Amino acid sequence: ADKLAFLRDYKFTICCENRAHRGYLTEKITEAFISGTVPVYYGDPDVCESFNPDSFIHIRSMDEAESKVEEALKMSMDKSQYLAVRNCPPLINDELPEYAEEE
Repeated sequence: ADKLAFLRDYKFTICCENRAHRGYLTEKITEAFISGTVPVYYGDPDVCESFNPDSFIHIRSMDEAESKVEEALKMSMDKSQYLAVRNCPPLINDELPEYAEEE
């Protein structure tokens, strides 16, 4: 609860998994969504199978990390662009992935 309250003060949350491995998707991106921030995500290359790719910034490789951070900075200065991403539903078809636990 304290982490979510802390994140709410920011527009973006940098969400880096401990490893970029297929199927290794932890709570980091969901905490960003729950707290109302736009995730800037690096990790599971298949994250877009679980979450709407229009609802976050996906860093696919460390080679593109700098350009994705610049994208977030530009987005933070354009309220309509930021809100378009922020208000985009994070779940594909508004459904939890099969493997997810509802609680």
